Amino acid sequence: MGEYGDNPDPEEEKEERKKAEIKFLEMETKKEGKLETSLKKGKRTVSDNTYKNFYEEARNFNLNISKTPYEKGKLLIKYFPKRFGSNGKTPVHKMTPPKKGSAFRNMVKYSKKRIS
Repeated sequence: MGEYGDNPDPEEEKEERKKAEIKFLEMETKKEGKLETSLKKGKRTVSDNTYKNFYEEARNFNLNISKTPYEKGKLLIKYFPKRFGSNGKTPVHKMTPPKKGSAFRNMVKYSKKRIS
């Protein structure tokens, strides 16, 4: 007998339930011939104009990841609050200064690409 007697490990049981639920959803969506909503590619929620305005302001900053992280973080929050705000997917306040700089640099590169 294991550590839990005849009962399975609670963590293993929880993991098995998750796998079963995912498999069930996949089978159901295949039957219906459509993708599960959570698996669909997300719709763009930020306009090209927002990226353009961000790029115009951001190009005045040094792209070195360790320079002015506080100001770069403020700019990310200003233009992309749903992503970098306190309730966002990647909150700036939880990032280290180099991570802020890296996120900023990547957003500048993407903004330039998107508005070109």
